[in-house]
Amino acid sequence: MGYRILLLLAVLASLFCSAAPPAPLTVAVGLRLAPYVLDDSSGGLEYEYVDAIMRKLGYRMRPKFMFLGDVATAIRTGQADMALTLQADMVPGLAVSRPYVAYQNVAISLQARHLEIRGIADLKPFSVAAFAEARQYLGPAFAAQMAGKTDYHEHPNQIRQNISLYQGQSDVVVVDVNIFAFLDQRLGSEVKRQPVTVHEIFPRNEYVAAFRDPVLRDRFNEVLSQARSLPEFEAIKLRWQGRLRQPIENVLLDGSVQ
Repeated sequence: MGYRILLLLAVLASLFCSAAPPAPLTVAVGLRLAPYVLDDSSGGLEYEYVDAIMRKLGYRMRPKFMFLGDVATAIRTGQADMALTLQADMVPGLAVSRPYVAYQNVAISLQARHLEIRGIADLKPFSVAAFAEARQYLGPAFAAQMAGKTDYHEHPNQIRQNISLYQGQSDVVVVDVNIFAFLDQRLGSEVKRQPVTVHEIFPRNEYVAAFRDPVLRDRFNEVLSQARSLPEFEAIKLRWQGRLRQPIENVLLDGSVQ
């Protein structure tokens, strides 16, 4: 009888362990990055992709939303276990993943203006509205060109970029092409949308995740390398291609060299 009780307890314990809920993981996440991350929700193209990977590893992401410029500080100071949308040189000494997402920043002007913009230097005579921390994320050439420029502004709330372009407050906006397209769909009727010209003057930015635990980073990379074969990947891709009305094949990465 005692043996049977012990066996029953062992089976119950096994069932309990297998049904254990995912472990929570505090993740520093940048605000105002839609469609990549939807503010104050567990959604968005980038967020859902990382969440699918972390669930495979047995974790439930617990997002801690903050301005993008504060994300690196949060992971460095231990306010988070993991952080998204970083460049490796922003968090020296921490474990960083292989690239998992790519943003494509561009310059956008009104088509009716017929502006000739073939490189960063061509922005000099124009008023420019960029996203928060753009001078850090877009490299030294852009930072040098914008230094001391009185008609250069950065907007933490990126929908202000769309509005400033259409209302003539800025000649050019510097923004990720998918963010601009997503926010364009959310403008009120009081803002008159107009045809635009997209000037591809920036290289693609590939971003990594940072971890306090290097072992977890290694496990993340392992699943990331197989992520494109996950059924969740195809579902996320199709859902967001439909919402953005444009392909996103080169947005979600698997960590391989592009």
